[in-house]
Amino acid sequence: MKKKHLFSFERQKLLLVCPRNRLNAKDSSSDLCVIRSDCLTVYRHGKVTRSDVCSVRAELVIPRHHRGVFYYEVKIVKLDRWVLVGLAEKSTPLDYEGIVHIYGYTSIGEFWGHSVHGCEYYKNVPLMKRKDEFGVGDIVGCGLNLATHTTDLLVHQSDLYPYITLKDVADKVTANFGPQFEYNIPEEYLRSEE
Repeated sequence: MKKKHLFSFERQKLLLVCPRNRLNAKDSSSDLCVIRSDCLTVYRHGKVTRSDVCSVRAELVIPRHHRGVFYYEVKIVKLDRWVLVGLAEKSTPLDYEGIVHIYGYTSIGEFWGHSVHGCEYYKNVPLMKRKDEFGVGDIVGCGLNLATHTTDLLVHQSDLYPYITLKDVADKVTANFGPQFEYNIPEEYLRSEE
């Protein structure tokens, strides 16, 4: 019985989300429109500009804790070629493809930003190809284990923000910063810790 209580306590502390987080309309490419009613939906409008890609960051930085998981989800509403869902530093440009200091997963099955044996490079940015693709109607989860991120994933203990990139006109996604998610991350995380 005592173990069950401890399990419940650990589960409550496990998921560290920013429940009031939302996409930052003031920290987005000028070619994007963040729908202001809730600032959770973003789309690329129909104007033709110089930008090859357009990105938006969330308002709040990922919390710096020594344990737990930061997690958010993105639902793909409309998609032409590709979108990227991930994490990026504040200094990451919002309208340049092939940038550094980004850690993300594209809908065409590429994981960008983490150099590992066998990875390829595009404009000096490491990427892994041939991963699962996703598309319209899919919900993509982006999680970061806060206990290990400074040594296993990221360099320089950078402050990171949720970061979404849209490639084509009319691409549209909706973010979910919790606490109700499609994927039950606490149960999956606790299973992997056993």
